[in-house]
Amino acid sequence: MDQCIGPFGALREVLYTVNHKACKYLNKNFLWEAFDEDERNLICDDEVRLISPEQMDKYMPEIADRLCEPTPKGLAEGIYVRDGYARWVAEKEIINYDGTAYGWYTGEDNLGLRPVIRIRLNA
Repeated sequence: MDQCIGPFGALREVLYTVNHKACKYLNKNFLWEAFDEDERNLICDDEVRLISPEQMDKYMPEIADRLCEPTPKGLAEGIYVRDGYARWVAEKEIINYDGTAYGWYTGEDNLGLRPVIRIRLNA
């Protein structure tokens, strides 16, 4: 998925406990809104996560791979965009508009999330 979902307006809180609160949001809200029952049955571990640094290096090796266009829903709900791309939250850092690692707390509360799921291909 090369788009950010959003908004995550309460992100100031999430930045302090990102794995718990962001993943709780992804698994309680996003999972049920984004996937139908058949699709949810293909998801391994029934979990949506944030991408780890190791996964990012493996699946997004180029900086350009890390650019994130917001979804229409994200735009409608206030995700901030610069030059067509949004900042987004990974497991341990924020990824900047240009795909580079930004660090951690930006003071912004309108960042995107790029959810990660593992699916069973032979269901």
